[in-house]
Amino acid sequence: MPQAGERSRLAPQRGVCYDPNVMNPDRATALLAVVRIICVLGLAFFIAGGIFLLLWWKPLAMAISFALAVPFFLLMRYMEKKHWEAQGDSLER
Repeated sequence: MPQAGERSRLAPQRGVCYDPNVMNPDRATALLAVVRIICVLGLAFFIAGGIFLLLWWKPLAMAISFALAVPFFLLMRYMEKKHWEAQGDSLER
């Protein structure tokens, strides 16, 4: 047991927990996190709108709504692939 003023041997070194490479080396960047949030919201909005239009039997508007969700999916796929390639790992394993 450490005496007053001594540090425990089990305590982490000062500043180690703030080093991003020590805690999580493949952590997502802020840009990737923002793009993920925007893409998920866009996908949810347009797919939910498409489902409501399907229930009201508006086929053309439903198809347009589902088609507007596709760019959000493609943007998220592109950003994820770019992130993993920058990390030295590829999604095509």
